[in-house]
Amino acid sequence: MDFSVLQKGQILFFCRPRVEHKEIHNPEDVQHFFIVLKPEMEEHFIFIVVGRKKLPEYQPYFGFVEKIAANLDQAMTFLSEEHYVTLTKGARDVSAARCIGMGKYLFISHEQHTHLIYELSKPSKLSEIQKEFHLKKRGDYLITVKNPLKPSPHGVGLAGKQKAQYPEKLQHLFQDYRFISLTSMDFLQYEGTELLLIGKASSSFKKNSSDLTQYFKEIKEENVYEHFAIYRPNRTIAH
Repeated sequence: MDFSVLQKGQILFFCRPRVEHKEIHNPEDVQHFFIVLKPEMEEHFIFIVVGRKKLPEYQPYFGFVEKIAANLDQAMTFLSEEHYVTLTKGARDVSAARCIGMGKYLFISHEQHTHLIYELSKPSKLSEIQKEFHLKKRGDYLITVKNPLKPSPHGVGLAGKQKAQYPEKLQHLFQDYRFISLTSMDFLQYEGTELLLIGKASSSFKKNSSDLTQYFKEIKEENVYEHFAIYRPNRTIAH
């Protein structure tokens, strides 16, 4: 099977509880669901918020790049507990984001499409919390990027000032299309990049594909995992 690897690295999945919530059991308990990418041999982290607060199964879900953290310290700060004060409700607390999965990822160009494929390393066995957010041992999604100059359906997408502003060389890739495949990883360097993550009934790549397995093996283990623990509801978080 002919394909090319556009990017590879570490992937983590986080849920941030709703205000004043401590436990997470399903998407209703969640304020945001993040895919966090750490490209190989790079220092920065890419935080992608996924709509519907879970991974898609067979349909498209909207997402966007909310944060580019320059390094691990910035990433940890972004994921930490938040405190703020409102005029009506006073002091409010938002618990730290909880990691529910970590592993490796590949962005693959194949037959005019771009795939985001991941393999979970932790947890070794999926529990209910992973299943609630549609995590699998290996996931395969088509991913497209939206033209910020084109309108979005009502109630979907970012407001004008929140959208990414691309340099001419990137904006030109859209031509006059509303969506294009994520062929350039440069789009992921801009906060406000709008994405469409499309679930697939079955992967385009066989689970035992030797080429794909070899690419995953070649992704270098970094020390990212040691800074996070897999969240287990109603139990002390443990590695």
